[in-house]
Amino acid sequence: MSEKSLKQNHYVFTSADSMGKYKSFKGVSSSSPRDTHEKVSVFQHQGIGIPLLSANVAWKETFKIGQSMSIYKFNCPPKTRLFDKKLDKELFCIAKLTTAAQYYRYEFEFVKSKKKMTFFLHRKRPFGDVCFSGSDIRYRWIHSKYSSWRDSYRYDILRLPSTQPSLLDGMDTVRNRLNSSNELVGGKLAAFGLPTRKVSDSIRCGQAIGGIEYFRNYSWERYSQDATMD
Repeated sequence: MSEKSLKQNHYVFTSADSMGKYKSFKGVSSSSPRDTHEKVSVFQHQGIGIPLLSANVAWKETFKIGQSMSIYKFNCPPKTRLFDKKLDKELFCIAKLTTAAQYYRYEFEFVKSKKKMTFFLHRKRPFGDVCFSGSDIRYRWIHSKYSSWRDSYRYDILRLPSTQPSLLDGMDTVRNRLNSSNELVGGKLAAFGLPTRKVSDSIRCGQAIGGIEYFRNYSWERYSQDATMD
């Protein structure tokens, strides 16, 4: 679950229950009744009722081209106190968005591990491919369903077999750019083509490892097992 705040922070939670507890715990402090304080403390020290991640995203803006975004990870508080979102967080990842005629490129650098992940999202077709530094394993993200009557979207994540054609085939790994002659990328004229939501069988292939249903009110509902991505 996620919640966008008017204070320009986007918070991500493990579940709707955890997000609800986080909201209800906000008024609890060391001066609260002892039983209330202890009850909240037990939950928070188990990681329940605290955010998982946060990102600084302006309320009326989107993640802009060429702009970096910091993503923070929250930790359980020490036994001596309750959770404090200013004290119990660490920089987790730096993300950057750039664009080309045929695709968007999202680059993620994870602070502790120093590992990098790149997500290439096709600008005209409802899918994107993911690569990790130092790994040959590839994943595909598919925008597989849209329901206008309830403003919802369905995203699926697949693990691609090594023989499956990918946006990553023939890419420039030094400059981290896709090969414009790759048939899936679409060539230099791809930007002038008409967009489509249709997902062909040639795109939907591989092992399904997870998915997300997204509602425009910024809530998320996880419908199946989490993708491990390891």
